[in-house]
Amino acid sequence: MHNHHRSSERDVILNVGVGQRKNRPYEEWARFQRECHLKHCPQISRMDWVGEYPDNGRNHADSPYGFKIHATHLALSQGYRRIFWMDSCMYPTGPIDLLFDYLTPFGWH
Repeated sequence: MHNHHRSSERDVILNVGVGQRKNRPYEEWARFQRECHLKHCPQISRMDWVGEYPDNGRNHADSPYGFKIHATHLALSQGYRRIFWMDSCMYPTGPIDLLFDYLTPFGWH
């Protein structure tokens, strides 16, 4: 797991990128996302798993999207309260601080 922590607000971006399926290179996308994150929004913490699953997380075939629950639980246990899941195919192209502020009134989803 890569843990990049800088945010004082306890905001965090989560991502898991494992494997490749057909034309979907998840690990490559996750590494590119990490680079974009560090370039465009380094003040926001990041927890990601590239080529591995979070502790207790199983692969997608055994537990579809279950790894997201384990990653979120780990973020909560480390004190993060505003958590944004960013799929591997997504990447920031500019600052995203306002996204956290916009989503906060809507609560947990």
